[in-house]
This record gives sequence, C-alpha cells and structure tokens, in this order.
Amino acid sequence: MATSATTPEGEEIESALVRDTQERLWVVNAPSTPTAGARLAKEIGVLEALSRTELAPYLQAPQGFASIPEGGRAAIALALEGVPLHLDEVSHDHVLAANVGRAIATIHNTPKAACQASGVEEFTAEEIRSNYRASVERARDRHPIPSAVAQRWTHLLADDSLWQFTPRFTHGTLNEDTTLTTGTEISGFTGWENAQVADPARDLTWMLHGLDPEAFDAFFTAYCANLDVRPDARLQERTQLVGEFAVLEWLLSGSDTDDQSIVADALEMLREVDDDLAELARREAEHEFDELASHDPEITPER
Repeated sequence: MATSATTPEGEEIESALVRDTQERLWVVNAPSTPTAGARLAKEIGVLEALSRTELAPYLQAPQGFASIPEGGRAAIALALEGVPLHLDEVSHDHVLAANVGRAIATIHNTPKAACQASGVEEFTAEEIRSNYRASVERARDRHPIPSAVAQRWTHLLADDSLWQFTPRFTHGTLNEDTTLTTGTEISGFTGWENAQVADPARDLTWMLHGLDPEAFDAFFTAYCANLDVRPDARLQERTQLVGEFAVLEWLLSGSDTDDQSIVADALEMLREVDDDLAELARREAEHEFDELASHDPEITPER
C-alpha cells in the first residue's frame, strides 16, 4: 500500500492518496479544525444524497470513515478517474464543450427529494435578487463603483422578467479544478460544500467568461437540450450579470476582511467591466447608425 500527500499548504482539510494492494486509488480527507470538520460533514451529506441520483457516477462519495486522534473522522472515497479540465481545451474541442454542458445539466436535474435530503440551503428567485440588491448597496456605500456599472446593475435588478426563473440544485463552485475529464468525457465533479438550490446561472458563469462564443454556444446548446425542463428565456443574460456579481462579492470579501489587495483587484476588474460596457455602447451606436444609413443614403458618417 502506497500513500502520497495532496494537501496544499494552508488548507484545513488534509488530503492523501492511498493505493491499495489491488492498485485501486483512494482519497482520504481529514479535517484539521472543527470548522473544517463541519464543512466536510456538510459535503458528505450532499454526496450521500446525490449518490442515489443520476449524478452517482460523477461523485467521489465516501465508502467508509476512520477516527482521527485529534477528534472527528476522516472520509475515505474511491478516487475519481480523470484530470482537471482546462478551458483552453474546451474552446478548441466543441465535443468536450457539449459534454460539459450535458454533465452540468445532470446536476441541475437533481430531483427535489434529493435536494431536500442533501440538507443544502434553498433560495427563491426573489430572495436571490434581494441578496444581490443588498450587496450592491453595501458596495456603493463603501467603494467608488463605476457609474455605468452601478446603473446597469440597478436597471437589471429592477427588471422583473430577468428574475422569473425556477431555482435548481447547483454545485456552486464549478471551475477547472473541480471538474474532471478523461479525454472528451466528464468523469466527475469534486468540491460540493457550496451546493445550494439557487440560480442555475451561478454554475454557468465560468463557461461564459472562459470560452470563445462558438465553444460557449456548443456548451449552452447541449446544456439546454439535456435539462428536464426548458430553461428561462433570459438565463444567458442573467449568467453574464451573475459573473459581474461574483466580482462584487470578491470586492465585499476584501472589504469585510480589510484586505486592500483584494479590494484593489476587484475595483480594477470592475473598471474593466466599465470599459467593456463603453465598448458595447459604441458598437451598438455604430450599428444603429449603419441601419439608418442603409435606409437613408443622405446620411453619411462624419470624418
């Protein structure tokens, strides 16, 4: 039997890989603090509930437990096959992009009974909108949010039709590290401690912002086609907004912990959003001018 440590420095949950006499690879996760123990217990509860759904093949669910000297218990699970996903590869392989979409749809198709059994927090669409409103107000009270960005957020938060959606079971921390692949297939997902019944857009933002338009279209088309219920008409638009709100939450986390490096980083990201909005407005104005010019030959651009 061989073992190897896999825990990054500073992590509160220590992990190790163990290869048994049958050459099977196991993952052992042991909490080093009571807080980490509670977090691990929450994830175990989620995994146990999901192991009775179509998500079972994608899970690194515990097969057993072992007491640890410091108190608490370590979880022992058969390791998932595969390597972390790379978005660069997804952009160049639309088969892989579509398979990511299908796998995430499987997460969002989790039955209500399994959601309830998992014990995760559940939010209504109105609660989600209210939470974002409160975050925007907190940020505007503390920091110089670019005016165009703040106006966009205020406008979209007031748009009732944008918030008419059915919350779904969501992973909450999908990224390259928590998504495993073997070739063009998705072999599993890890890191379920932030799962919630919430806006499905929260699981799509990393793909929208990480892929080129054609690859995202392949992903999103496969995702929508594999949902058990048709998604709301403005899901993709809300996904863009939720990605911007992720920067907002990053800003507030830095503010709450008085970490000025995080605050500076988040404000710079918001300035980039502001620049993107200005560029979008310029393109829309040019498009409208071209449309007018095509119908009135006397209209010519100023040189």
